[in-house]
Amino acid sequence: TSSVIMNVDATSATSIATLDALAGIPEEQELAYLVVLGLLVGLFMIVFGVLKLGFLVRFISNSVITGFLSGLGLLTILGQVGDLTGYYSDADQKVFQAVDTIIHWQQIDWVTLTVGLATIAIVVGLDRTRFGRYGFAVAVVVTTVLVAILNLESVAVVGDTTTIPRSLPALNLPQLSLVPAMIMPALVIAIIALVQAASVSQSIPNPDGEFPDPSGDFRGQGVANVAVGFVGGIAVGGSVSGTIQVQSIGGRSRWANIFTGVFATICVLLIAPFIEFIPLPTLAGTLIVVGVQMINVPRIQTVWHTGWIPSATMIITLVITLYPSSCSFIGRPRQSRSSVLSLSLMALSLMMMSRKCCRALRSWRSCRLAACSLPAPPNLRSICPK
Repeated sequence: TSSVIMNVDATSATSIATLDALAGIPEEQELAYLVVLGLLVGLFMIVFGVLKLGFLVRFISNSVITGFLSGLGLLTILGQVGDLTGYYSDADQKVFQAVDTIIHWQQIDWVTLTVGLATIAIVVGLDRTRFGRYGFAVAVVVTTVLVAILNLESVAVVGDTTTIPRSLPALNLPQLSLVPAMIMPALVIAIIALVQAASVSQSIPNPDGEFPDPSGDFRGQGVANVAVGFVGGIAVGGSVSGTIQVQSIGGRSRWANIFTGVFATICVLLIAPFIEFIPLPTLAGTLIVVGVQMINVPRIQTVWHTGWIPSATMIITLVITLYPSSCSFIGRPRQSRSSVLSLSLMALSLMMMSRKCCRALRSWRSCRLAACSLPAPPNLRSICPK
């Protein structure tokens, strides 16, 4: 990508959108549809980049980006409540799950909560020292070792929820007959991923202080999705939380993400059994820290003091991000949540853009009228006949 430290990963938005796109598809056919979906998402992104459509990013207002990033930060924090407390609510929305957890605080596993809070304390504490870039790694290692030594059986670990494969995924060829069914979902997912990536590129500059070229980001993410498609992975995009995490641990070049991928591959092939011992509240604690870092309070204050329209736009964007719609879209009710989110953000951006254009037009007209009403200079009157 054009962005030096942008982390491209399967984000919560692309994961939900992919899940919605596969709704109603038999389990034995999901892999085939997933391959086609990933390839189409990548092709759409590459086409957008080749056509230089990155210039449209500049029309996404600061208030929309601020509200969107704040919403993603809150979703990241709220999404960890279950793993942090050991109590998993049955509510649908993450906000309601957090409220339900507070109501049923007696069912919280206090040992699990202590591990999560200890993780947060280690990361925040080391962040105030010169060893801040190692905070996440130290927190994971320390809490994992303590949970294993103390034999804290009530604390859930990664191995309790999933088994990490000991091999790399196999390549798959697409079934072209599935392309028509996946075109619209792929377009929606591509838009969602690019809007989210735009919020990264417009809020986190490159280490040299320059902002990246959005069209270059489009092409880079497109190539990544094509590669993901061949292995049947979930569509990827610019990850706000991943980028902030790379930045917080000292990443200053593309090698940061390259080495992340290399180390992840090594972990899968060599030390997967040890990863399964990592406590879930430890992972929840690290993600909560990242979620807090995503909420830029000074930027929110700037938008808030700009005017009531930018403030309202920021709040509306925040609410849309937190509460996806449940109305139907192209015959797939669950798919509507992601599509309505992306279309709503685009509508808000167009509203702000049209407002700016109208204001600029009024300013131009007022200046033109003021110039016309000014008297002619004396030297001009002297040479012009009456």
